Amino acid sequence: MSKSCTAGGRYGGETSSRIQPGASGNAQGDADALRRSVESRRLYVRVKRVTDLASVLLASPAALITIGFCALVIVLLMGRPVFFVQDRVGRDGRVFRMVKLRTMRVRPRGECLATAKNDHRITPLGKFLRRSYLDELPQLWNIVQGDRTLIGPRPEQPDLVERYI
Repeated sequence: MSKSCTAGGRYGGETSSRIQPGASGNAQGDADALRRSVESRRLYVRVKRVTDLASVLLASPAALITIGFCALVIVLLMGRPVFFVQDRVGRDGRVFRMVKLRTMRVRPRGECLATAKNDHRITPLGKFLRRSYLDELPQLWNIVQGDRTLIGPRPEQPDLVERYI
């Protein structure tokens, strides 16, 4: 393992242990460092997944009751459909179907508009659901399926991803 920083580093003079292939002149040492790094990443991913599932399991009773109540109110005040489903791009460019509670008036088939700040399509109930983030609760199912995680970047729409890549 090479020492890439010895003075004035992030932790006040400690040495950094960043992997710099070939810098140490010891191929076996570099391979060992890379192996430890990969194993550490695998452990992190497993722990994060278990944490996500445990969090969803703990939140499920309250979340299911809340989703059920919100769905009933949506049906009574706005009609059907209750859920809004949209394609999103997740990790490694994988597209998945994200589920949310509907907060807007139903638009005609084929009409696709970005949501503006004071969009007239957002209903009063929808405004409340958005402000309270209750419309996001069905995404717990996406976490269970492994499509997304509690902590991480926001999955974007495929059109936006195409535009910015």
